[in-house]
Amino acid sequence: MVLKRLALARIMEGNVDQERKIVTRTSIAVIGLVVLATIAAWQFYLFAVFKDAEGIADAQGGTLHLWLAIGLALLVCVAGFFLFSRLLRYDKRDEMHITLQGRP
Repeated sequence: MVLKRLALARIMEGNVDQERKIVTRTSIAVIGLVVLATIAAWQFYLFAVFKDAEGIADAQGGTLHLWLAIGLALLVCVAGFFLFSRLLRYDKRDEMHITLQGRP
């Protein structure tokens, strides 16, 4: 009886460690997405306020900032989609497969 309790405690501890790893990975991914989105917004801001050598606002200059902003925004959208789709299947480990028994 004591051995069963110890075994059950070890299994439960393993599940807690696994859950902690999942939460940590997800948190890191979300923080990474927020950082990338912030960098994209900053690049777009740099494009919007770009000035030429004379200090005049130049819409044609700074296109590198615009392309960086667009690329990062696309990256954030794609990564966010995959992260969200992974979060939607959070109970994949808990699936119960129901199969038909053979004829008796």
